[in-house]
Amino acid sequence: MLAAAAVLAAFFGIADSVLCDNCLLYNGQQCVSYGTCQGTYCLYEYAQQRANGQTMLKKSCVNTPNVQFDDGTQLTVYNQCVTKTTNQQSYIVKLCYNADYCNRQCDNPQPLQGLGTQVTCYSCSANNGQDCNSGSCMGLYCTYSLQRQSNGQSRLMKGCSDVPQIPLDDGTVMTQLNTCQTKNSMTGSTYNAMICNTNYCNAYCTPGGNEGNPQRDPTITCNSCEMTNAYDCTGGTCQGTYCIYERSTPSNGVPYVKRSCSFTNYAIFPDNTPTQTINQCERKTVNGVSYAIEVCNSGSFCDTQCNSFKELSTALSIIFISIFCLLNL
Repeated sequence: MLAAAAVLAAFFGIADSVLCDNCLLYNGQQCVSYGTCQGTYCLYEYAQQRANGQTMLKKSCVNTPNVQFDDGTQLTVYNQCVTKTTNQQSYIVKLCYNADYCNRQCDNPQPLQGLGTQVTCYSCSANNGQDCNSGSCMGLYCTYSLQRQSNGQSRLMKGCSDVPQIPLDDGTVMTQLNTCQTKNSMTGSTYNAMICNTNYCNAYCTPGGNEGNPQRDPTITCNSCEMTNAYDCTGGTCQGTYCIYERSTPSNGVPYVKRSCSFTNYAIFPDNTPTQTINQCERKTVNGVSYAIEVCNSGSFCDTQCNSFKELSTALSIIFISIFCLLNL
């Protein structure tokens, strides 16, 4: 019989649950129902002994994806009805999580051999708005996980796995395949995450996209510089999906400006709160210092200045023009 091993449960936690049929049948008799059960996965298991022909059908729910056949091999195909024959038994099995009562039927079973082919994935990590595409690994699935913590810090991890799960920091897991999702954990973190099963499908993840057509905001060119005692700066360039303009003005009136690029759609104020808008200037005073930040994606070099400074420049220009006109009357 199949055995659901609990070795991964402590590490991965429990995913969003599904309702499952729960019954047991021996040798073609009517399946004795035990009602409905609820778990991370639904299991349909039909087994026939090769020695005496006796059969068993079991429908149940399990909380770990690590299901083994009697020869020690592991089931690594999900949401699909498969067959396998060992020296002792012939199996028809389905381990699923894509719908309530997905173990009610197991139609059109496919041979397990040849399923679960490994894919090549990006394997790297980056912090606080940076992207990465260095390194590679092989597994049955590629994973993409971008975590934004409640303090505004972010962590991007790309890798591979033999189990279609991404663990979150509250002990829960994400399990939906080939769809980029956003989920809030109970610790206050927000995740953009995707599990997919084609080569290098974990390059990008935008909610609503999928591995067959990975969505990503267009890359734009931004200024990359910083300067003290200035409201603007010029220098190098960088590329990202967003340009960022940041300016701080302390009580002594000496401003500091920084222009940069990012792959996340927010910047962090010194009090660890993230910005909330795109292509708008946000202002905040923290510990007596005035801050102005703009995160933009309207085009290359959109990180010129915050709207507040643009408006001040425009107002000063109008004043100077008016004074000039008055002096020449």
